[in-house]
Amino acid sequence: MKKVLIVDDEPIIREGLPHIIDWQYYGFEIVGAAQNGIEGIKLIQEYQPDLVITDIRMPEMDGLEMIHTAKQRGVSFYSIILSGYSEFSYAQKAIRLGTVSYLLKPIDEDELTDILQRISKIEQNRKPDFAPSEELKKNIFEGIQISLSHEYKLANLVCFSKQSTAEEFQTWVKGIKDVLCYLLIHDDYTYVLVLTVDEIDLDAVVEKLIILAQEKKEVIFESSWLNKSHPLNQLYKEIRLLKEMTFTYSNLSVISKERIKFLQIQSLYTGNITEKLLTTVLNDGDLSDSFIKYKENFIYKPMNENEIKWAVINDFHIVVGKVIEAIQPLKRERFQELVRIVQDCIAGSENLEELLCDIRIKYSLLQEAINESLNRINTIQEIELYTKKHYKEDLNLKIISEYFNYNNAYIGKKFKKETRISYSQYLDEIRMGKAKQLIKDSKLMIYEIAERTGYTNLDYFYKKFKRFYGMSPNEYRKLKG
Repeated sequence: MKKVLIVDDEPIIREGLPHIIDWQYYGFEIVGAAQNGIEGIKLIQEYQPDLVITDIRMPEMDGLEMIHTAKQRGVSFYSIILSGYSEFSYAQKAIRLGTVSYLLKPIDEDELTDILQRISKIEQNRKPDFAPSEELKKNIFEGIQISLSHEYKLANLVCFSKQSTAEEFQTWVKGIKDVLCYLLIHDDYTYVLVLTVDEIDLDAVVEKLIILAQEKKEVIFESSWLNKSHPLNQLYKEIRLLKEMTFTYSNLSVISKERIKFLQIQSLYTGNITEKLLTTVLNDGDLSDSFIKYKENFIYKPMNENEIKWAVINDFHIVVGKVIEAIQPLKRERFQELVRIVQDCIAGSENLEELLCDIRIKYSLLQEAINESLNRINTIQEIELYTKKHYKEDLNLKIISEYFNYNNAYIGKKFKKETRISYSQYLDEIRMGKAKQLIKDSKLMIYEIAERTGYTNLDYFYKKFKRFYGMSPNEYRKLKG
């Protein structure tokens, strides 16, 4: 029996309606009655009725507000509006709330029984094992257009990645009113076409869908809700596109355009990530932050599996190429072998999370290879020793880089990272230290000291010395003399 709740502030309605017809004959039973909307809300939540018959105008909370509030709280039911007012605005709002009918008092018995029979028919047809016609299948999967039943305004297509039976969906649609479901099998996937008249019930459908996905431990694809004026084949086309996103969004239990759009909005996408990866690798930095941004790169602009794998391989190629270009002494064979390993591991990745986990390991191996090939601490020490020995000569970062066979920009960054100062600052410190010693301990002319410490421009030497020691070379000599 379908449960019926009566909500009306008139005692004659609450007491008389249970006796106006033979409810059980039509498959219904009265389970309770309330005298206003607030009391009605409590009984709706308590009894979970299949049908609520309510007056519009009641004290404290009217019938339309009560229906809206109950459905917002996730309770789904059919509703019949009773009123002594034939105002069009009330009827409009009642229709938007998905009411089955809008009846004027006094109640006509025939009209009421017609409504109950219509509800029973809808309930019978909405079972998920209700067999779809061949015409409907062609409409969805082949694009041969037919129109929907006039009772249903919105359509949605749900696809399950594993074949399932009708019984598995009985629990899913239970309690969702005004919904008709068709179960279809196509290309080894299970599809459920959902038709509904009530927009408020959309959230109830989606909520139950998520629960079902979690119970079944599989990915479910959900199309957008479309008006009946759109061809049903549009839903299937959308599902096909969503399937291509499985590689990227495998962590979602339900994949839909709405959820993807939400993730895109939340994305921390920051532009050219390849340069950030290169900088992290060359500086032997922490890859964690870079890979968070790397993942956001794919979330922001969804691609299918092949596009993502090609992009990841291409990015690794670019980074390795620039590493070899920046650090010329590296053994190319080792890095080329890394590229081959990356191609093999990426090919076997089943989703984005697995792929990024694998590729992050390969970037770590790339960092290790750079460290082993460079032995960078010894390299910087060699540069420091060479500078101390040849400070009198024409020296700068470019000359040093060429001598040690490194990229100019790369060795400059590495030198500053390990010594905390730039190479030019380091060179000036060495030269100024020697100049100060010569001024103090020798009788050489200032221009001779400048030449012996690598400065060919005497004015520049004077400015540099004063900047270092706060006085001119002559003033320093007098002070120490």
